[in-house]
Amino acid sequence: MVLIRCTRKILERLRPSALAGDQQSTTLLGDWYVDFLPVGRHRLVLAVSQPSLLSLVIPARDLKNLDVHLRSSLDILLSSLGVPPDIREGELHEMKKVAYARTASRVVLGCMLDLAFRARVRVESGQPYNLNELALELSTNILSPLGHHRPRDVALALLSHQKAAVQ
Repeated sequence: MVLIRCTRKILERLRPSALAGDQQSTTLLGDWYVDFLPVGRHRLVLAVSQPSLLSLVIPARDLKNLDVHLRSSLDILLSSLGVPPDIREGELHEMKKVAYARTASRVVLGCMLDLAFRARVRVESGQPYNLNELALELSTNILSPLGHHRPRDVALALLSHQKAAVQ
């Protein structure tokens, strides 16, 4: 089960039937934080894995299927990072059951502001891009809450069941 932690604006648009109480994600990449990513006329959503800060950028046009878009984008990103198919499939299978909750970590929200700024700069640069390339680029940024590690390295360590010395 994956817990998708949404900002107030996302929750207002999604209107989930119930919010999770004490539930925790059973996925290796943990809870996913989600917020709108305003970039000019583009309607995007930024999703960030809590323990790894690995980021996904997905279209905001179909929020009712946010969980489907999250899994699909993650599958593409993990494939691009060279994660073996069996590990990818295991993580994606765990993400089929979804619960929604409010955000709980100011650290993750602060990192999301930084990642959103970097994404906006990249998109507004005028250079061609696709959403997976943007996510790959964001995964290489060194973030201080990770002990100056890259999100991609922390995510790969988590997915390979290694204990990342991050926190």
